[in-house]
Amino acid sequence: MRLISRNGHDWTGRYPWIIETALENRLKQFVIDGEAVVLGVDGVADFQRPALAQARSRGAALRL
Repeated sequence: MRLISRNGHDWTGRYPWIIETALENRLKQFVIDGEAVVLGVDGVADFQRPALAQARSRGAALRL
């Protein structure tokens, strides 16, 4: 499984927890098309804060 940016860059190593969560899917083949964002405490996506690694290190939940 790999995470590929829209520019074709392999970001698999940058966000291993996305891979871990996606592997919990029971399907053998699937595509996830979306955007990774940080959710604020109010549950609203915060596009001004691309610090996913910081959010995850603080124990933020990942939802696919």
